[in-house]
Amino acid sequence: MPLVRPRPVYTTVTRRSWRQLDADAFCARLSASTLCRPEAWPEFDVDGLVQLYNDEIMAALDCLIPVRTVRSRRRLSDPWFDDECREAKRHTRRLERSARRTSDTDAAATASALWITQRRAYRGLLRHKREALWTAKVDAERSSSTQLWRSVDALLGRGRIPPSHDIGAMEFHQYFEAKVAGVRASTADALPPSFTAAPPGCEMWEFRPVTVADITRAVPALPDNNNNNTYFYSAVRS
Repeated sequence: MPLVRPRPVYTTVTRRSWRQLDADAFCARLSASTLCRPEAWPEFDVDGLVQLYNDEIMAALDCLIPVRTVRSRRRLSDPWFDDECREAKRHTRRLERSARRTSDTDAAATASALWITQRRAYRGLLRHKREALWTAKVDAERSSSTQLWRSVDALLGRGRIPPSHDIGAMEFHQYFEAKVAGVRASTADALPPSFTAAPPGCEMWEFRPVTVADITRAVPALPDNNNNNTYFYSAVRS
């Protein structure tokens, strides 16, 4: 199905690699600075001491872990991605880094097994959060079909194109005339449709209402093509 994705947004940020900070080297540098020489303090006032503290700390950090500029892509979080999912993602990343850094064969196998187990649990958590959010949303909007289908369109990524002031009534009419003429021209040489008669005794007296459970089972079973999706949406709407 066609999905509408927003254009990526890139931002430039400055950061330090705090994991590479050597605590012993940082303490040694501070010990050799003016901050640890009380005889030099009387020549500073209160504002000067604050400035001295900031300057010495920044100088030590710039020497050990200098600031670097990184261009990263900003991505919007999904509505179901909460603090629990964020913490599970951090834990999964930690296990992944541990598994990749381990050189011992037995330890690497154990670390990889822990990482794979946590990754499966993390994906299951995301699936559970996503299903719970949309199930609750469908239940809450069941009484309003307009709002319900607007949420379904958002779930399927079917965004609406904003209206343009450059399109008038005449251009709108010509567009659909050309569209209909193109369909007729492409199907002018097609064979007439053929229909198969229903077998004897096959009757349909009533329609059964479609439930959420029916939709949940039917969607994964649909092939990935537009014709079946259109048929499914028409069936759900009816």
